[in-house]
Amino acid sequence: MTTINPAFNLPLGAGPDIGSLQKLDEALIKARSQYPKLLRNGTNPAFRSSYSTLDDVISCVMPALAANDVNVSTANWFVDGKPCVITTVSHKAGGFRQSVFPMSDPSPQKIGGCMNYAQRYQICSLLGLQAEDDDDGNTAQGIQSKNGKPSAKPAKAASGQADSWV
Repeated sequence: MTTINPAFNLPLGAGPDIGSLQKLDEALIKARSQYPKLLRNGTNPAFRSSYSTLDDVISCVMPALAANDVNVSTANWFVDGKPCVITTVSHKAGGFRQSVFPMSDPSPQKIGGCMNYAQRYQICSLLGLQAEDDDDGNTAQGIQSKNGKPSAKPAKAASGQADSWV
């Protein structure tokens, strides 16, 4: 369910008005058609998988975003007294969308890693990119494959049939 900001009648983290937000969306749609294939140069040996690094994501999207007057910026900020990474996608017409990612440990040694991780996930989320294999949430739920490794395939439904999405 989307929470609406009563002051603007827009989703929280987006604005400042519907016209500016529509111009941002139009520019994002155009930019998305110009993205090259998203590379996956990162490796996770524990899961024997690959993923798109922050460099992969930025290299993929920034030329097309810039050509369509869209910018991505990230900053550290306090939200309700808690340190957060805030990533904003904005358009020259003023439209923006933001994502807030809380930092659990704001020590200097952890900030860089948290920013990198947060930026990658926030940019992918804001732009609708898939930077990792989709395992249908099995790893997050602790569901493991027959070999004891986290599952890379969707869990079977209660009827024994695999869920299918059209």
